[in-house]
Amino acid sequence: SAADYALGRRSLDHSLVPKGRTLVCSNQNPIVLAMDVTGSMGEWSKIIYDKMPMLYGQIIMQGYLPDPAISFAAVGDAPMGDSAPIQICDFAQGDTLDNWLTKLYLEGGGKGNGQESYTLIALAYLELSSFTNLDGKPFFFFTGDEDFFDRVEDWEIERFIGGTAKGEPSMDILRRLREMFHV
Repeated sequence: SAADYALGRRSLDHSLVPKGRTLVCSNQNPIVLAMDVTGSMGEWSKIIYDKMPMLYGQIIMQGYLPDPAISFAAVGDAPMGDSAPIQICDFAQGDTLDNWLTKLYLEGGGKGNGQESYTLIALAYLELSSFTNLDGKPFFFFTGDEDFFDRVEDWEIERFIGGTAKGEPSMDILRRLREMFHV
């Protein structure tokens, strides 16, 4: 399966590194799908990964949203040393979406600490996204099985996102995320 291929990868595709990027989306309905790819997810990461390409087709076929674009993202565990704790695909549609999805690295890391870097990925989207043609708020979905860390630290932002953001409590990040996105 495609997930087996992604699990077989042994390194990060550098086009997925958020640092230094801007995620521009001119579609009316941007959607972020942030998937936990740590070992605690077991087979679920593979199942979700294999089903992700069908989501865009169903949105179009069922007419759920006009002009959607999806950004897939992978979430790991930055404080515990995952080599690719956040990976972000550009907002895309159709076959281009499939091309981005095949680049994701299902690292399978995490260290069983009961927390993952969900708010680090949220902060990355808050800091790096630029929406130019919105029809309301964009959508942001998390799939995961752990809690989030109490805060995102300065070193995580510097290493994985860049820019001028400073560390802050996760609850503040989630509040801002809910202001900008349907979560």
